[in-house]
Amino acid sequence: MTMTAGMSNHRLDERLNSLLGVVLCGGRATRMGGIDKGLADFQGKPLVSYGITALSDCGQIVINANRHQTTYQKRFNLPVVDDDNKHFAGPLAGMLVALRYAAEHGFAWIITVPCDAPLVTPDYVQTMWQAAKHSHDKILMAHDGFRQPVFALLHVSLTTALESFLQGPHKKIVVFYQQMGFQTVDCSHHPQWFVNLNTMADLTTPQVLSQFD
Repeated sequence: MTMTAGMSNHRLDERLNSLLGVVLCGGRATRMGGIDKGLADFQGKPLVSYGITALSDCGQIVINANRHQTTYQKRFNLPVVDDDNKHFAGPLAGMLVALRYAAEHGFAWIITVPCDAPLVTPDYVQTMWQAAKHSHDKILMAHDGFRQPVFALLHVSLTTALESFLQGPHKKIVVFYQQMGFQTVDCSHHPQWFVNLNTMADLTTPQVLSQFD
């Protein structure tokens, strides 16, 4: 099922106190030579800072990181949660620890962004949240003509199911979403949100930089 969530040009004043924002920085970044991608410089700021700004309407923000946790915590003054193991098990592992944190701190939902999408804005959060208000699904995934599984809302009631899933043979996000059932949210009017930077060359790609002009 797909839902189109219309948004006005101004940001809503509502502070989403039941929503925990999560910036996913736990990957290997092999196409960037194995650097910690969230700390890579883009336009004079670390990539993770763009995700933090995009999630600024959430009740709280956490960073999922498997390296340089102290650096993240001190530099951004935010809680840092790392995966259960250091095997870089993929985004679902980061979502799991974020869901646990959310449950422990009284949040009903988490909303995720990857650390390598500098063009995402706070309207992403509002778009997804408005869709959730009219949905009975526990997973809402953004799409812009393509599924964007790391741009998602997940309800904390999924924690146990995700723990069980990750103990099995599958680690792919979409497989978990299909097992649980999900709704897609039409974000096709904002394809720039999903431009992600995967290589060192991407950090100076003219097509990306032009959108900052």
